[in-house]
Amino acid sequence: MCENHEMEQKQWELKRDFYFESLKTTIAYAAGGMKALFMVSGGAAVAMLAFIGHLVTLQKTGVTIRPFVDALGWYFFASLLGSAAFLMSYLSQFFHTGTIFTEETSRFGHVFHGLAVLVVVASY
Repeated sequence: MCENHEMEQKQWELKRDFYFESLKTTIAYAAGGMKALFMVSGGAAVAMLAFIGHLVTLQKTGVTIRPFVDALGWYFFASLLGSAAFLMSYLSQFFHTGTIFTEETSRFGHVFHGLAVLVVVASY
């Protein structure tokens, strides 16, 4: 009986370690993807601002800036969605952390995970 208990405990520890390492890897990949989202959106916004500033300094009457300002708004919106994705992924991990050592999973964790994926896809 004692050997069986020790074997079950070892299996539980291996399962716990596997889940822990999987969770760390998943979080690292997600964080890297969201950082790339911020870099792309932020870099595009900075480039657009520089281009708009150059157009303003030209002071030509035929140059219209409004379409470029609208595009800048979309880059800002993508960055805002990236922030929302960070929040959704944090909430997803918060709700999953409490249930990681049991067989059941949190419905809230799955909901926030799905929302985080949707927000990231919408930001592109």
